[in-house]
Amino acid sequence: KLMNDSGLWWQLDGSLTLSLRKKERGGDYIGAHSDIDISVLRDELPALESYLKEQEYGLFLQSKHGEERTFRRIGHATFSRRELGEVRETPYIVAIDDQGNIRTDTDLVRMQVSVVDTDAEGNPTERGLQYPKEWLGGPVTHIDGIPLVLSHPARHLLFKLWYMRDYDNKDVELWSEMHSLSSEDLDVLEKIIMTAASNPEWWE
Repeated sequence: KLMNDSGLWWQLDGSLTLSLRKKERGGDYIGAHSDIDISVLRDELPALESYLKEQEYGLFLQSKHGEERTFRRIGHATFSRRELGEVRETPYIVAIDDQGNIRTDTDLVRMQVSVVDTDAEGNPTERGLQYPKEWLGGPVTHIDGIPLVLSHPARHLLFKLWYMRDYDNKDVELWSEMHSLSSEDLDVLEKIIMTAASNPEWWE
């Protein structure tokens, strides 16, 4: 509902897309989801920042120091994932009051964001990896009559294979069980992974 009237491109990402796909097929959620993840286009960040301000939301970078999390409000020009030594800054959209302070008394407090770059032909690049533009057109589901575009399974799987944490392995298994990827998707995914494997900077 927050993003529906923005007129901007965005998608729901993360393991929540798995839960929604399972629910469509009569299954259950795969568990509690600690974050809501979405993607937006870098070219649309100025318009996104302006729109969100009207909705009482702002752009922030979150950093972790041990168990402590710090949110720093920023503008669209610096809204991007950054690695600062051992500290990672992660983009978030966060609810704010009319003074610009973070609110926690709303249904949707924050969303983690991936910023997608595109070249002149519309081919997306994310975290140094290029993948087919068709992967930006994921499946559509509806909640309360509102269309919701889910991240393409191949795009989700690409970054699960990057991290390969214990719960990422579980997501990979679930995608396999649901037969949500075509053989063509898997061939393209393999080529991307093999290209990344030959570039040490991608794995740092």
